[in-house]
Amino acid sequence: MKTPEKKPGFRQCLICLSLACFWFLNFLPLVSAQTSKLRALPTLKDPASRGSVKEDDEGRKFISTGASIPMDDGRGYPNGYGYALWKWSGWPWPTTDFKLAFSVVAGDTELSLRGLITRDTDLGFGFNYHALGRFEEYNRGQIDILSRMETHTVAGRWFVHHRIVHNFVEVAQARATYELGYTDYVRESETISSFTLAPSGIFQTVRLNAGTGKLKRSDYSPKGWAVNLEAEATFRDDWRRWGPSNTFDSPSSFQKFQMDATYVASSVYDQKLLAKFGGGVGSGLDRLSTFRLGDSLSGRPDSLVLHGFYTHEIFAEDYALLNLDYVIPLLREQELAFHAYADGAITKRSDILDHSAHAWTGIGTGVSFKGWWETQWLVGYGYGINAQRSDNHGGHEFFTQMSKQF
Repeated sequence: MKTPEKKPGFRQCLICLSLACFWFLNFLPLVSAQTSKLRALPTLKDPASRGSVKEDDEGRKFISTGASIPMDDGRGYPNGYGYALWKWSGWPWPTTDFKLAFSVVAGDTELSLRGLITRDTDLGFGFNYHALGRFEEYNRGQIDILSRMETHTVAGRWFVHHRIVHNFVEVAQARATYELGYTDYVRESETISSFTLAPSGIFQTVRLNAGTGKLKRSDYSPKGWAVNLEAEATFRDDWRRWGPSNTFDSPSSFQKFQMDATYVASSVYDQKLLAKFGGGVGSGLDRLSTFRLGDSLSGRPDSLVLHGFYTHEIFAEDYALLNLDYVIPLLREQELAFHAYADGAITKRSDILDHSAHAWTGIGTGVSFKGWWETQWLVGYGYGINAQRSDNHGGHEFFTQMSKQF
């Protein structure tokens, strides 16, 4: 009788990632020392050297948190986020940069080496984990608690990052990443026995990013423009059907492409119009890999904002999204400003019977101001005009955000 082949598990994946980290951290000081001697590269704080980049302290130490509370007869739960981001240039060695982002249930760390290939090209390694994630799906505005499951992910990545510099200022950047990780799916107490969990296992992702432009934030209001592109291909090991009675069709590989463009225009009396257009297309996406729209918290890193809709309420394989934020300054010293929001999206799914496109509209209003300890606050209200809530339409939500830059 043939013995079934054993697939690598969570422990083996952690061992491989630990060995890779150990090799990288022991090899890096040697490479760093050699590049310092041979090339005598300037640090980022020396813009007088040709080809170097001006040091930009904006966003190097940053915390952000937010919460949203649905106020309707649906079964959406309060949601929130919170994280801290720290960046160190020239640490722990002169030609390395270190970045750390963390929250209560997730963390991400990254170490990069400058100048090994060219002055403006970085090589690096990163590690991230996300515990207590959750898959849940909405049906007419109500969470299907019988088909929920927890997710736990750990992954390591290797990347090459290149900057395009003009007059000592970074004008564009590109990045290629290979990621190897493991995801574990766990049944919750309410999950019905006939619901088959998604298969836990190893995944591999190749990701390409490119961007140009930059949004500069002044003491009172943002200004500028930016464009970002991202393409990825993911391969999942030993993947199979899952869901209620194994009815969810789930390809073992999928591809995604995503873009967003942001422009901030000034008008009379320092009023601003912030327009953000985004879109995405996918192939082979299932309920775990699909794009997820819906949120009033623009500070969340993975947010696709639709005011008045639950967080990640709308699943989409293809989507187009427009967000408008009109800002009217009121008191400059207190940085008090009024915001009016308007959102529109078109989405399409191919993993359900209804393959037609759907349009979604949300509006909202808010007030931003400077608080104690130089913190920035935003308090607002969102209304999902055609959000489905049981037999009614219209979703109400209050939200608040706080950020602090050091």
